[in-house]
Amino acid sequence: MTKYQLSLHADRLRKGFLWRRPMAYAVVMVENESKTLGKTEVAQPGTRAEWRKPMTLEFSSDMHVPFTVALHDSRNDDRLMAKADFEASEVFNSRGHMQMKEDRNGTQIYADLHEAIQGPHQGYIRLQLRGLDIKNVEPGLLGLGRSDPFFEISKKNSDHAAGIVRWNSVYRSEEICDHLNPFWEPFSIGLEELCYCNLDWPLKIAVWDYENDGDHRVIGEVEVTAQKLIDEVAVKGNADRERAFDLIRDGDKTKLKGVLCVLTADLTLENEAMAA
Repeated sequence: MTKYQLSLHADRLRKGFLWRRPMAYAVVMVENESKTLGKTEVAQPGTRAEWRKPMTLEFSSDMHVPFTVALHDSRNDDRLMAKADFEASEVFNSRGHMQMKEDRNGTQIYADLHEAIQGPHQGYIRLQLRGLDIKNVEPGLLGLGRSDPFFEISKKNSDHAAGIVRWNSVYRSEEICDHLNPFWEPFSIGLEELCYCNLDWPLKIAVWDYENDGDHRVIGEVEVTAQKLIDEVAVKGNADRERAFDLIRDGDKTKLKGVLCVLTADLTLENEAMAA
């Protein structure tokens, strides 16, 4: 059997009482809904939800694996908002390895499946990033405001036969209020989740300006790999611009939106941990 990652997102979520935006989470059930495969984190308030932590399914091409995705609103006593049925091999063989089902109330639920392990490096990586000279996109009326930056890491998923490229979010940092040179907290993430165990898998790091209404604005972004993050760890302190990554917007390299420093990129491989 082959191991797959199941990623989910949803669109057109219905608002709740007094038009309050839902805070949705998804529950995935298999074996005719008798067994729970997993539950996502709670998404930010909004009519669109993208959950970052994938779930794992194992099946072979000749197996029939139906599963059900149920969406609930944690803001409204876990009310069931929408529900859709999928079949694993059908999802994987669909265009872009993704399938959309629309609930009767108009909510769209998207499921995509990709092979979980596509490289030899199993383990995890501990990262800490810092932004420098982040573009201020929120000056306010008197010019005293500052951006509230956070970053998001996404991995690239492609279906070359269908000409489809998609970036799936795998990690989002906390926002740092009113700061153009933010230190974000260190974090650890599994290589399977981050890059399918392939250190050269394409990743994108985008820095955003946080907005309370959820309408965040992208400031700049850079495409990297896990190996590049490891290779470019700062060696001249926490403001090492020589090894920093340029943040750009819309592919325009002439308009720098700040730089991203890698303060920590410690790799721990499972075979090394077992040997130790």
